[in-house]
Amino acid sequence: MLGRRLASTVRVDLIPTYKSHRVAESVAGAPDVEIVPEALEAQIPMIRRVLGLAGIAIVGAHEHEADDVVGTYASHAGIPVDVVTGDRDLFQVVNDARQVRVIYTARGMRNLEIMTDAAVVGKYRVLPGQYADYATLRGDTSDG
Repeated sequence: MLGRRLASTVRVDLIPTYKSHRVAESVAGAPDVEIVPEALEAQIPMIRRVLGLAGIAIVGAHEHEADDVVGTYASHAGIPVDVVTGDRDLFQVVNDARQVRVIYTARGMRNLEIMTDAAVVGKYRVLPGQYADYATLRGDTSDG
C-alpha cells in the first residue's frame, strides 16, 4: 500500500484534528497532503518497480487509508495472511482462527515480532479486536 493520502475524509469529517500534526498542506475543500520525507519520496518509484517485478500487487482505495485497506483485505482473505507493518493499529486484525498475523517491524528487521492472538494478549493484556480501544484509553496520539 503506497500512497500520499493523509487520512480518510470520513475520519477528518468526524474529528477535524485527526492526523493534523502530519499535514504538509491544507487546502479548504480538498484532502490534506501528508508530510512525506524526501528520502522516502525518492524511493517510491523504485519500491513500486521492485514490487511489480516480484509479482506483488499494489492496491489502494480512493479516500481510504492504507491501514483500512490492509485490514479489510486481511479480514476477508480466506487464506493465511501476514501483514508486515510497523503500525500497531493493525494489531486489531490479528486473528488466529482466520490465520491472520502481524509481522511487527517497528524495532527493525532483525527484531521482528510475530503478533498472534497470544502475543497481543501477552504483551498488552487485551484481545486483538480490543487493541484500538486500548490504544485510545492509554492516550496514543500517533493519529492525532
